[in-house]
Amino acid sequence: MRLAKWLIFLLIYCYTNAALSSENDPKIQVFASIFPPFSYLDQGEVRGVSVDLVRQVLTAAEMDYDVVIFPWARAYERSQITPNALLINVARTPEREALFKWVGEIVKFDVKILALKGTNNPKPNTLSDLSNGKIGGLRQDVKTAYLQQQGLTVQVINSEESGIRQLLAGRIDYLAADINSFQYRLTKLQLDPNDFEAVIDLKEISKPLYIAFQKNTPDAVVERLRVALNKVVPQSASNIDQQNIAAPTTSTQRAITD
Repeated sequence: MRLAKWLIFLLIYCYTNAALSSENDPKIQVFASIFPPFSYLDQGEVRGVSVDLVRQVLTAAEMDYDVVIFPWARAYERSQITPNALLINVARTPEREALFKWVGEIVKFDVKILALKGTNNPKPNTLSDLSNGKIGGLRQDVKTAYLQQQGLTVQVINSEESGIRQLLAGRIDYLAADINSFQYRLTKLQLDPNDFEAVIDLKEISKPLYIAFQKNTPDAVVERLRVALNKVVPQSASNIDQQNIAAPTTSTQRAITD
């Protein structure tokens, strides 16, 4: 009888320890969005400045992981319902604060309102000057949300590359975009950057982008990655060197689309 009790106790102990170990050492599902040069798909491989950094951090934390890439809205939505999901390149706003467990800053974010040169549109000096124009923005995007909060109407676009094409076609007058990503896309599309101009700086939302866990992720997992991030990138994102961003390859980049 004592032996049987002891065996039952041992089985319960082992099972509990295994469950705790699994909870605190889960496989991380990394969600990236199509946001070159920070994250993009190149010949079937998810690459980019942010992706490379996150891989380093996860390796330093000795965490197992997979990386998937989607258009921004889908990555944002899926990361909120997937256990142990890690979303990269996400702006930290009051509206999003309780939706995630925030790990830390990874890259700069320099947002501008961009326009095509040589149009008949008067150059805006303030956001209110945009009210009569057509502005393009992504769904579930911090730039779109900010402009809407300022009382502006935003025309939803499928991607920022689509937004650039719509600028050229006159279907929109302005596009809100991170300047590094915008210039990278122009190179990819073989367009001349001198044909475009930044007309307004959106300094209010030009703050470093984060990596953040799904809100039900164990605190121990979040802290483990935070410690690793601070070791890999001991300085703030405002000091992260992004000068060596590689130019896009000439190979076709495939992506999961809506």
